[in-house]
Amino acid sequence: MAGVAEGVMFRLFNGMDGILEQWIESRGGRLLTLISGAPANRAGFLRMLRSLLEVPELLGLLFDELKGSPAILARLDALRLRVEEQLSRQLQCLTAPGGGGSLLFADHLWVSLRRSWDPRMPDREERRERLLNFLPGEMNGVKPSEILPNPALLQRLAINKSGFVFDPVSGRSFTVNESGHALLHLMMREMSVSEIIEQLAEKWDVEPRQAERDLLEFAAELRKAFHG
Repeated sequence: MAGVAEGVMFRLFNGMDGILEQWIESRGGRLLTLISGAPANRAGFLRMLRSLLEVPELLGLLFDELKGSPAILARLDALRLRVEEQLSRQLQCLTAPGGGGSLLFADHLWVSLRRSWDPRMPDREERRERLLNFLPGEMNGVKPSEILPNPALLQRLAINKSGFVFDPVSGRSFTVNESGHALLHLMMREMSVSEIIEQLAEKWDVEPRQAERDLLEFAAELRKAFHG
C-alpha cells in the first residue's frame, strides 16, 4: 500500500490473528450449535442441512482456503474436525446400528456439502437439491453394504500402469489419472488414512489438509463411479 509506513503495516497484519480468532470462535460456535440442535431423525437432519446451505458464510468457514498464521490454521482445522465428527455422529444415528456404512456416508456428506457451497462448481444447484432431499446412501437405492467397490477391480487398477481396466462382469471400463493411480498404490499397502495423507502431501507438495480434502473427494467419486 503506497504511502503507508512498514511499521504501520506490520502492526495491522500482526493484529489480524486476534480478529481471525474471534471470527472463528463466533462462527464456529454458531455452526456447532446449528448442527447439534438438529432433531435425531431424517427430517430434522435434512432441515439442518438446509439451514447450513442458507448461511454460506458458515460453510465458508469449513471449506474456504483461508490464510493465517500456523496457530490460526491449527485452530481452524480443529474446528473443522469437530464439525465433521458431529455430523458423522448424527448421521450414524440415522443408519443401521453397527453398520459400517455410516462412516463411509459421512465423507460423502462432507464432499457433497463442499460442492453444494462452492460457487465454482457448475452443477452446484443440482447437488444442493439432491443434498436437501436425500441422505447419503439413499440416492439410486444404494445400501451401506454396497458402497465399497470391488477389491479385485481396485487391485487391477492399482497394478495396471496404463490406469485402465475393463470389467467383463458389468461390461464397463474404468480409468484412473496419475494422482488417483498413486493413491490406489498407497491403499494397497494397507496404510492408515493419516499415513496416506502424509505421503500424498509429501509426494505432491501440498498442505496435509488439502491432501485430506482430495482424498475424501477421490473416495466419493470412486464409489460413485462403481455404483453409477
